[in-house]
Amino acid sequence: MSKALSAILVLIPVLAWADQPRGRYEFVSDNGRFVVVSTHGSVRRVPMFENGRFKEIAKIRGGADATWGLFDAHQAEPLEDLPGLEITWSPVYSFKGDFSSRTMFVGDDGETVIVVDDFSEREPSEDLEVLHFFNEGRLTRVYTLGELFDDIGRVRPTASHFLWISSRSLRYEDDLLHLVTTECRRLEFDGRKGETVSDRLVFDDAGDCMH
Repeated sequence: MSKALSAILVLIPVLAWADQPRGRYEFVSDNGRFVVVSTHGSVRRVPMFENGRFKEIAKIRGGADATWGLFDAHQAEPLEDLPGLEITWSPVYSFKGDFSSRTMFVGDDGETVIVVDDFSEREPSEDLEVLHFFNEGRLTRVYTLGELFDDIGRVRPTASHFLWISSRSLRYEDDLLHLVTTECRRLEFDGRKGETVSDRLVFDDAGDCMH
């Protein structure tokens, strides 16, 4: 067996693993105070905090379907059996959506939640909703793939997903969501309102996207 073939065989499991479905059930603000928790399926998930910052999820039987709740460490109560740990049972607000395979950004004020379908398991189409902005649990703005692309043929398919964002470009800071699409459009959004504040094409000297 050639060295090249051996290398390919070694990489196959790695590549297959990289394309597995994602599933996340909690998303934490940068300051650790707020956490958005999923109650998908039959397991109820409630957050535990330590020193005012999110620590881990406690799983309790009996949950709702496709519901997310935002919890505040400042509303957590001490656990008598586990000194130093606190738990909060009731969310500040809730919202619905099947978002566990997506990326969610939680603002440090607890008001802003942004959901990005950055590794989509669905079929690309003009009217596919890929970006959601929430404020205090209320949906304020939705963007479809057609609104963010001039040509959705520029998305990048994988074995079971498609990519429309350069992963290195996706970030949320100073209340702004930043991303570069695979069409080389650099977009910035006001996280609180969901409005587009910047939209321009960015290429380097070689014609590749700049991040």
